[in-house]
This record gives sequence, structure tokens and C-alpha cells, in this order.
Amino acid sequence: MAEPTATPIPIRFLVLMLTGACNLRCRYCFASAVTGGAMARTTALQALDRLAAHDLPMVIELAGGEPLLAFDLLKDVVTYAQTVNPQAQVALQTNGTLLDEDKLAFLIKHRVGIGISMDGIPAVNNAQRGDSIGTLRALKLLEAYQQGVNVMAVLTYASIMHIDEFLVMCAVLPAVRTVNLDIVRPTGRAGWDRVPTEEQITQMVAEMLETLAFINARRFPPLKVREVEHVIRRQADVQTRPYCHAAEGR
Repeated sequence: MAEPTATPIPIRFLVLMLTGACNLRCRYCFASAVTGGAMARTTALQALDRLAAHDLPMVIELAGGEPLLAFDLLKDVVTYAQTVNPQAQVALQTNGTLLDEDKLAFLIKHRVGIGISMDGIPAVNNAQRGDSIGTLRALKLLEAYQQGVNVMAVLTYASIMHIDEFLVMCAVLPAVRTVNLDIVRPTGRAGWDRVPTEEQITQMVAEMLETLAFINARRFPPLKVREVEHVIRRQADVQTRPYCHAAEGR
């Protein structure tokens, strides 16, 4: 008797690491060293072919390394993804330092969401990532084109207590709509000495909520923090649900 054929899982969230190369050298990067070149185009397109099995809404995140180093591949991926699944939403996570008007014009034309990685005020970001000037230049360019952006900050032992200052900085940048917070993982170049303590996290949350209240009494649209929004939405849940797509097999 033939073995039953497994039903393909309808993928709802796909991350493509377009390249392992990066023009920065973050002190906590999960890569232990600067790694190789771009993903093969055939590999990227074969991954996208799996999306043709269904027409459900889904998100494709383009990451790296620094994905703008592989911009020709990025363009192929975006156009092909929107061909095989017109409901696919494409998002880009970048440090922003390589963003220019030509690249931004393509991203806007193809409705690619943009996330900028920046870990804090310039002094903090320079210590952890580098080239704050380049990242701020990207945020000003997005502002000039009236594009909203999410900013992703990695929380380390050294940076977590400066988040209130960072939120104030983001509040005066009209392009920034939401701040996402990720706690550093002790892998690659990051050791356990870079992980925030429980006490630091508790103090940061209290100060963050106070700062957000101060900002949003004076700012429209309000500045959001992803993690706070998750808590607000889940307060109405009748039962506990998985936090991520992977936990649901998506």
C-alpha cells in the first residue's frame, strides 16, 4: 500500500536570508564572523514557488546579513513573489545605511514594507552597531518620501537602560511608527554578559510605559511599541494562543 502523501503546510511567514555579507559588524551578531555572499537565485525562487500552492495572505521577510548588498537578487525576489502569490506582503529588514533614492523608489513601487535596525540614540547605536549617521540619513529619506517605518532595537545589558531616550528620539522622527524590541541572544559574537538582567528588564518596562504615555500625549500618530501592542491585543483573548507562526506550523 502506498504511503499517504503529506499535505503541504500553507506557509504564512517566510524569511529569506538574501546574503550573509554585511557592511557593519554588530558586537552581538549571531554570526561569529562576516560570512559569504548572496543566496543563489534559483534557491530563492524555488522557495517562493511553494507559495503558489495557496493564495492565502502571507508575509515574506527579506533579511541577511545586509539584504541591500544583494539588491539585484532582492528585486528578482520581490517581483517573483508578487507574481506567484499576489496577496504576499514583502518586508525588508535593513540597517538602512545603503538606502538611496533609486532603491527606495523600487521598494515604494512594489509596496515593500521597510524595517530599520537601530539600537538606540547615536552613541548607543555606534557602540553596538556602528554608522548611526547612515541609519539616520535613511530615516530622513523615508520621511521625505512620507514612508512609515518600524525600527527594531536589540536590547543588550549596555543598551536597555537607554530605551526611554531612544523612544524620545524616535518620537521626533515622523517616519517612525513602531519600535520593535528584541532581547539579544547569546550566540555568535554575543556572550551571556551582553544579555540584560531580569531587574533591568523590569525597570526598563516601567520607564518605557511612562515615556510612551508622555510622548503620545503630544504626538499624532502615536508612537507604538510592538510588545506593548501584543499585550493589549491579547488581553481580550479567551484562550492562550501561540506567539509565533512557527509554533503553529505556519
